[in-house]
Amino acid sequence: MRTNWILYPEAERKLKESSIHNRIERAQAQRRIEYLGAVYDADVVSCIKRMDSNRAFLSIPEEERRYFQSTLQRVFDHRDNAYFLVRRGPEGSRLQVEPEDFLLLSGYGSTCLLDSSELFDYKKFGFSNVFEFTGTVGAAIGAAVSPRNPGREWTSWTITSNITATRDGDFMIIQKDITDYVTVDPMNNRIPYRPETIRDKRVVIAGHSVEPSFLISVLKYIDQVGIGGRRVLATAVNLIGEEFTSLDLNRSPNTPRYSRLWRTPIPVLGDAYIIKERSLHAVHGGIEGGYGMYIGPRKELVIASSAETNGNRIDTSKAVMFLPGEMDNVLFGLFYQAEQRLGRTSIDELASTFADYAPLIRRA
Repeated sequence: MRTNWILYPEAERKLKESSIHNRIERAQAQRRIEYLGAVYDADVVSCIKRMDSNRAFLSIPEEERRYFQSTLQRVFDHRDNAYFLVRRGPEGSRLQVEPEDFLLLSGYGSTCLLDSSELFDYKKFGFSNVFEFTGTVGAAIGAAVSPRNPGREWTSWTITSNITATRDGDFMIIQKDITDYVTVDPMNNRIPYRPETIRDKRVVIAGHSVEPSFLISVLKYIDQVGIGGRRVLATAVNLIGEEFTSLDLNRSPNTPRYSRLWRTPIPVLGDAYIIKERSLHAVHGGIEGGYGMYIGPRKELVIASSAETNGNRIDTSKAVMFLPGEMDNVLFGLFYQAEQRLGRTSIDELASTFADYAPLIRRA
């Protein structure tokens, strides 16, 4: 079962320019979008027969209609050997087609959004062929109705990040790779979207109430890396202060509770992300038993569990990583998580911790 779709910038542009993006938002607000849940082969046959009985396919010019229906039927008949091809890395990857993909590619998923005269009119909406159109619109609808993690999401390069929490209030970080890899659908068309898979995600799921110690480690990282530490703090304070106007981040500091943590440097990894020493800085708890925090070769903040290491080498395809330029977003995201009461740490406790340790950062 598909859980979500990743739309590439080309798809986002076409959806916005054609006003389909706005239509999806309106349909969502009016609850006209059907959440399909689990879909089986028999459901696909039933839904396409319903479209046929409603004369939905007659809006496609005859020659294109024959190609569209025969291609869809051929791929469905050989669905065990049908794939989305994603050229990620030298070998790429093949993603097995699933029943709900046929509802997306057939245009069924778009019937809640487009009338019969528009359902396959790809030229009107700026797309290159009918399968690119039905697939992209269906993927956009699927992405819109997929469950979302609460929190403040931001994008850096081709990675989206979100500091959030589980339903039980346990600390969680989710990162997702949204790189627009060359992708080909089961009909052999290049497409501006792809199915989301486990490989696209990097996740930290820790225990509850770890936010204060995580904040101290982030501040220590800013201090230790020394790239515009005070400027980063000023930007973060402005972001946080504008959003949470009643919060005082400049209160008088108290005697730090985690002084040993602050005095201990974050270990620096070798060139191949080799762990030279274990880190006192960690996000504790969770099913992995905790995640160590390190500074990478590019001065990035690396968060990895023992399951994400091969010997002493961190698997960078699985570890959560933040670049130095993201620290204002990391800090704001952490405060936002607390303010929304997603975890079990109050925003006032975070503000107190911030006031204790932020003044210790060097002026670099």
